[in-house]
Amino acid sequence: MGTKEIFHFFEEENCELWIYTTSFRSIRYIKWLFLVHGIKLNGIVNQEIHNKNVSLTISKYPPAFNIDILIDDSKGVLIEGKQKNFKVIQIDPDDLKWVEKIKEDFFRIKNS
Repeated sequence: MGTKEIFHFFEEENCELWIYTTSFRSIRYIKWLFLVHGIKLNGIVNQEIHNKNVSLTISKYPPAFNIDILIDDSKGVLIEGKQKNFKVIQIDPDDLKWVEKIKEDFFRIKNS
């Protein structure tokens, strides 16, 4: 709930839409999964691509792929972002107002 809304919000903000996942699912499958919901992605980083391009011992490293802001539900990724100096919007999977939180945090980061 809210996924299409937040993706369309970022499209309206002229942002590129990427998926960065620790899954080993294929790029083709991930692309299809979003396309069937009307969401066109600009890029996908799965675990295989991450492993080939990131030499750091870190779960995700968006700067390696020119990703400016990462949205993730992991507190560990938020900690890694602070340690390695990349921007993370961390959402709680139980937060029913997660879409609004992302929008607020996005504008805060964009205007800072």
